[in-house]
Amino acid sequence: MNRAEQARLVRFWQQMDQLHAIRKRRAQTAVRMAQQQVRQLQDGIARNHAEADHCRHLLQQAHSRFLLTLVDMKLRSVQHLDQAAAINRERQELARSLATLHRQAAQARDDVAQARHRMGVADQRSQHAIDQLRENRRRLRDLQEEDNG
Repeated sequence: MNRAEQARLVRFWQQMDQLHAIRKRRAQTAVRMAQQQVRQLQDGIARNHAEADHCRHLLQQAHSRFLLTLVDMKLRSVQHLDQAAAINRERQELARSLATLHRQAAQARDDVAQARHRMGVADQRSQHAIDQLRENRRRLRDLQEEDNG
């Protein structure tokens, strides 16, 4: 192998080294973005849990008021019946809100799982790029040693 061929080979491996470095940076950027997305989704889950707890508390209060109203009121009084119906409607609305929050929390958990999967894939790609970069550097050193030796 003459010097021109060796020089071309060295340039080729240097270009491969640069390509792998670019891929590594891209993979690391993807990992950081996935980690940020996971943090945002986890914050959303925490907020949903807090809202669900608050709605559950309000639902319990409304249900207690509804039961107390039924026990204490005079069933023949239209006013009391209207009040009981309003409390029951409030209880039903809170139950619907709680169901919605549970669905949102489940979706957020699914989103976190997907983001974690993407982060794992990005980690694998990053590790693969690092391994290839090391291998290419080793080959470049070997070629340079052959050139010098």
